Amino acid sequence: MKLLFTFSILIIGVLNGLQAQVATSHDLSIQHKSNKSTQFGFDTYVNDKPLQNQQNFVICSAFNGWLYAAYSYFDSSVNEAAATVLRSKDNGITWSMIFDETIGWAHTSFTKLDIIAVGQDTANLKFFLGYCVFDSISTYRNGYVARYNGNTGLPEEGILDENSHDIRDLALATDGLYPAANANPFSIGVIYTKKEFDIDYIVFRSSSNGGMSFDNWNTIAVTTHCFNKVDLAYGRSESFPGGRYFAVWEEKESLNNTSGHIYTAHSEPYFNSDFTSPVLLDNLDPSSFNSASNPVIACQNSQINNDSSNFTEVVLFEKYRPGTNDFNIAGVFSKVSTAANNFQSFNLNASSDNILQPNICFNPFESAFNVTCFDATHQKLPYLIHDFNM
Repeated sequence: MKLLFTFSILIIGVLNGLQAQVATSHDLSIQHKSNKSTQFGFDTYVNDKPLQNQQNFVICSAFNGWLYAAYSYFDSSVNEAAATVLRSKDNGITWSMIFDETIGWAHTSFTKLDIIAVGQDTANLKFFLGYCVFDSISTYRNGYVARYNGNTGLPEEGILDENSHDIRDLALATDGLYPAANANPFSIGVIYTKKEFDIDYIVFRSSSNGGMSFDNWNTIAVTTHCFNKVDLAYGRSESFPGGRYFAVWEEKESLNNTSGHIYTAHSEPYFNSDFTSPVLLDNLDPSSFNSASNPVIACQNSQINNDSSNFTEVVLFEKYRPGTNDFNIAGVFSKVSTAANNFQSFNLNASSDNILQPNICFNPFESAFNVTCFDATHQKLPYLIHDFNM
């Protein structure tokens, strides 16, 4: 059986956005906390296939601790791109394959995967796979989201078929642990770039019905330049139980540019409301201005408030350093995320090492942000933890 890839997934102007409120830069240099440092065991192969060029690896956790992972590779036996999804029921020690299927189209490759798992009981567990594909003949770039049974892995329905032919990136998020107001039983969101004629769009779609369909559409930003990488997170706290989705994206003069600007916006006051005006983030630190790329975002998502009676948003991005032709990781945070424009900058690492590829998530069980990145200078993968009050 072919993987469910064959289903068929506003104004013109430029949103210049707000300028982020300038605040003092902080060198947080996030480090392990001695009483919270994670004890890692031996490395475990998710799928030991040494002849596969495994790419676009993503992983997520369900409510019960089950892990789902996905990656893509090129199947030379049929000359097609393929995707593999696996599941672990023992905290990642052992993995079983859910499916391993080719895309079904020649001369097509995956350029992005994302995965989320939702549901509050095992019987109703679902996972959603989002992906972008590139056709080297037509040069079309399309984006899709499909729903699968979390127990059997069987495809249920394709709920997004965005075939406008220039979808460069997408990201998924969900409110599964703490469902948003107006969602039944929970919501999911997807953000993606979309180009039509000479205009680029940042589009947010949401589902209020547990991922049965996307029933809401928001155009977040428009530009005559180039949108590329995007990311999405869900945030809420005791004082703001309704929840909101938070988006971040990069804007460059062209795809050939190494770096550009980073913007963020969020739905207000509900998960499916219109988004706030985009806020420029890389202007908080002069060394980051127009030198930023590859943004990622995470939000506090819990039943408590931070020390500002709100919840915390953190954005990380690569900062290009032309003098040394390398990168470092810069970041911004807001402890009043429901406000439109109240950010402070910080450095993830103050060294001169070449550090890139940030990733971040919020751990609600420890009320902490967990960060990984790639230290290219020392060929290491740091794992960093910081309290949600920053």
